[in-house]
Amino acid sequence: TRSDALVGIGAFESPVPSLAGYRSEGADVALDAADRGGPEAAAEAFYRLMVGDATWNRLRAEDRSARRSEGAQLVAELKALRRSPELPDLPSIGLPVAVGAGTASNPSWRSCAEELALVLADASYVEIDGAGHGAHLSHPDEFARYVRTCIDRCAGP
Repeated sequence: TRSDALVGIGAFESPVPSLAGYRSEGADVALDAADRGGPEAAAEAFYRLMVGDATWNRLRAEDRSARRSEGAQLVAELKALRRSPELPDLPSIGLPVAVGAGTASNPSWRSCAEELALVLADASYVEIDGAGHGAHLSHPDEFARYVRTCIDRCAGP
């Protein structure tokens, strides 16, 4: 074992299907779109939900095409989250975890992050005021402080 290695977890609005309050609007939207139009439609619907129509419309055609090409993988991952038989026993996770969320994020994502921080044995909760799920883009300085919290938690005493 290396004594200088960081050991811990950072979880910013992470999907946690084993939590009672977990709900993923993004998964619902993407999988519904996949049923209607296939994996490419799923990727576009998911991306539009995450960044908004205005951002999607500003992308170059080749960038929109690249995002759509990720649809099959996205659909596979979203389906796996829904049916995973091997969900972790969250209270048994002994590593330090820095859980984060933005105050302007989807309310279900925020509540999931809050619940995760309560369920874990060794967690701290960091909120970024005014940030949504894309906090790393909209609030880079505050997100960098969240990352610093992750590193500090992982480094231990």
